[in-house]
Amino acid sequence: MLEGLTSTNLARGRIVGYGLYFTNRRIIGIKRKGIGLIILGAASILGLITLLLPILLLHEAFFGLLSPLFFAADPLSRYLTKKFGEKFLSAADKDKSRQLKRKRDFQAMREEISALHLGKSSKKEWNLDIVFKDPQKKEVRIKIAGRIHYQILRDLVEAFSRIQPAIYFREY
Repeated sequence: MLEGLTSTNLARGRIVGYGLYFTNRRIIGIKRKGIGLIILGAASILGLITLLLPILLLHEAFFGLLSPLFFAADPLSRYLTKKFGEKFLSAADKDKSRQLKRKRDFQAMREEISALHLGKSSKKEWNLDIVFKDPQKKEVRIKIAGRIHYQILRDLVEAFSRIQPAIYFREY
């Protein structure tokens, strides 16, 4: 096995929390649905409290003074839930054999892969696209948030693509 990682900064589709592992013969993707549900639940509760607390406890005159709190609550809840989820995942990530025994989202054998594309999609986000030789197979897109996770995956993808027979790797 080369290496792999699980993080709340990786996603496939709408599910937050994803694991991506590279061996010398394949790439394995693992969804971590539990983390996504924890993050969604915590963000929902925090948002509900932020909206209802001023209405229930304070008079209308104070409501105007607290309006900046509403704008700060959403980014704060995202940050806190992502950090909480990241700590939980990093503790679970230590046992890689247990991670790989989980239900796999996809498994791509080296012989099936045509190319690997790693590119920037926005200011702080990147995409890893796994393109297959078979045109009937849909390409796999992994979303990456955060520069550290991008650099880790870039190194893993580059090492995987150099193993013979080499796979075309493009970074844009």
